[in-house]
Amino acid sequence: MPCGTLTEGSLSFQTDICTVARSTECTSNPFDLTIERSVDFRKTTGECIPNYHARRKRGELLPHTNFSQFEVKGDSWGSIDYTYKADNCRSYNTSHFGHREDRNYEWVPSEAHLRTYAPEFSYEIQKAAAAISSSGHDTLTFLAELAKTKRMVKNLLTSIVTGKFDFSIASVPGKWLELRYGWRTLLFDIEDLHSALVEFDTMRTRYSQRSGSNLRSSHEEAPWTIWDNGGAREEAWYEDTVNISVRGSVTADVTPPRFSLNPVITGWELVPLSFVLDWVINVGMWLESLSFLAMSSKHVASGGYKIELIRQFYTKVNVYNDAASPYSYGSYYSTSRCVATLTERFPSSVSLIPQSQLRLNEFKVLDLCALILQRIH
Repeated sequence: MPCGTLTEGSLSFQTDICTVARSTECTSNPFDLTIERSVDFRKTTGECIPNYHARRKRGELLPHTNFSQFEVKGDSWGSIDYTYKADNCRSYNTSHFGHREDRNYEWVPSEAHLRTYAPEFSYEIQKAAAAISSSGHDTLTFLAELAKTKRMVKNLLTSIVTGKFDFSIASVPGKWLELRYGWRTLLFDIEDLHSALVEFDTMRTRYSQRSGSNLRSSHEEAPWTIWDNGGAREEAWYEDTVNISVRGSVTADVTPPRFSLNPVITGWELVPLSFVLDWVINVGMWLESLSFLAMSSKHVASGGYKIELIRQFYTKVNVYNDAASPYSYGSYYSTSRCVATLTERFPSSVSLIPQSQLRLNEFKVLDLCALILQRIH
C-alpha cells in the first residue's frame, strides 16, 4: 500500500440524554431517564511501500504488505425508571445503574474477539497460483479424452437421428454424470481453446490472480444470564451472527503456455474418480500450483480474510430492595446493535503440500448420489 494512507483511531462513545423528568414532591421522588449511545470507529494499520506509485508505474513487482482494518459501528438505547419514598426527601440514588457505563465490552465486540474466528488462507493462495498455471488450454488432457468425447457426441447424434432416447430411471445417474463431467467439460475446453487462439499473438509477462470464498455464516446465542446480589436482579442476553470470507492473491512475472502439454496433470485427470478426491484434498489444484512454481522465477503472494460480527445485546435490571432506601424500586432496560468488521492481509507463499478443504454443494451431493446409484445398478 502507498505511504500516507495509514490512519489511527481510538474507541470512543457518544452518549445523549434525551429525556429527563423528575418529580418535586417530597414524598414521592420518581426519576425517568432515557439514554441513547452510539459508537463509530475505524482503525487502519499496515506497512507502506516507499515511492509506491512511481515504482508501480515502472512495472516493478511490488511485495504484498501487511494490512489490518478494524471497524465498528453501533447504537445502544436504554431507559431508567427509578422511584423511592422517604420522609427525609433524599436525592435520587444512581448506584444501581451507573455501572452500566462499564459494560461497553458486552455490546461492542473487540478486535481480539473477532480475530478468534480467523481462518486459514493457504488453500486460496494455492488456488490462485493454480489458476495462473492453468490459464491456457489443457491440450494433452483434451487429446487423451478425445475418444470418450467422440463417443459421447456420436451417441447423442444417433439418438437425435433415430428418435430413440433412453428415459428409464436406471439411466438417470449416468446421464447426469455425463452432463456434469462430459458435456460441461467439453464446453469449458471449447471456451479455453477459443481464448488461447484469440490471445495467441498477445504476450503477457505479468499475471495477477485472486481467489476467494465465503467459508461460513454462523449464528450464536447466549441464554439469559442472571445475577442477583440481594438488592438488584440483572438479566442479559445476546446473539451473534458471524460471516467469514477468505482471500488469496498471487502476482507473478511468468508466461504460462497457451497450449499445455503436462503429462502429470493429464495422468491425474485420467485416474478414475479423481475428481471425488479433489473435493476433499485437491490434488489436481496442487499439481497445477507446482507447475506454476516451476515456471515462475519471481512472484509474490498474500492471504487474508474478512470477519463480520453482528451483535444484538439486551439487558434488564430490576431493583427490588435498596439497603439505603428500603422503599425504593426501579428498572433499567437497554437494547444494542453493533456491527464489527475485521479485514486483514498477510504476506505469504504458495504451499508445497496439498491443501485440504471439503468443498461440497448441492450439485456435488447429486454427483455423489449418482455415482452410488450407478454402482448399484
